[in-house]
Amino acid sequence: MEHQSYYAELGGKDCNRVVSDRMLAVNCTGACVLDYRFMTDNPHGREDYYLQYIIGGELIAQLNGQKCTMRAGDAIIYMPHTHYHYEIPESVRYYWVHFSGAKAASLIDECGFANACIYQIGLHERLTSCFERLFTDFIVRDRYFELSQAEIVLKLLLDIARLKSDRGQEAESDARIDRVIAKIHRSFDQPLSVSELAAGEFLSEGRLRTLFRQRCGMSPQQYLTALRISTAKQLLEHPDITIAEVARSVGISDPLYFSRVFRAHTGVSPSEYRRM
Repeated sequence: MEHQSYYAELGGKDCNRVVSDRMLAVNCTGACVLDYRFMTDNPHGREDYYLQYIIGGELIAQLNGQKCTMRAGDAIIYMPHTHYHYEIPESVRYYWVHFSGAKAASLIDECGFANACIYQIGLHERLTSCFERLFTDFIVRDRYFELSQAEIVLKLLLDIARLKSDRGQEAESDARIDRVIAKIHRSFDQPLSVSELAAGEFLSEGRLRTLFRQRCGMSPQQYLTALRISTAKQLLEHPDITIAEVARSVGISDPLYFSRVFRAHTGVSPSEYRRM
């Protein structure tokens, strides 16, 4: 990690602004690498939102009259016009971004973020990669720059919100369930078993079912079946594809079994659904 900073206005650092003509906009962003004592104090805060994500060392923030130590894996968001004061006792590594936008306030509210609250979410590559993508965008600055910035900030905030939620307490498990879900979507047209999915993540079948249900509200088999039925519905819109071909396309080799499963989930047979 290297010390770096990027600003919306090339050649200048006057990026403390309110943006109202776009959903989300990044005013400036960067990575802070300090190996010496340092202190910053902004009594009036900024016009925009300020997110910090610590990945190494320590940062001591003054919050509600108390000194709070932030360590690797901690994140904090300061709302506009919030006094922020923090000190670096020895060394620190953190990513930061200042953002604004017409939808920034509602997004912060929907994600359940509190002002100047430390979230212990842990170290996650998916968060650091968001910052690195922001940096790349500032370097390239192509025609999609503003849209890409909005998409990255949105993903960053949503990922942090998910990690700080109750489910986020199983962060590593969530990462494994992410991979299981991805495998189901890649391979739903092939035979898939819970035992195979569990073995791929070095989990027992029971543990996989528990974590998967916590994440998705259903079992892996139910998720797989729902995905197959959803895809089958789309394929049945094409009259030139036979029902047997639809069944094979979603990983069910027996057309009669496919019809039974389809009826159980939709209330009608595949042929009836096609005529609707």
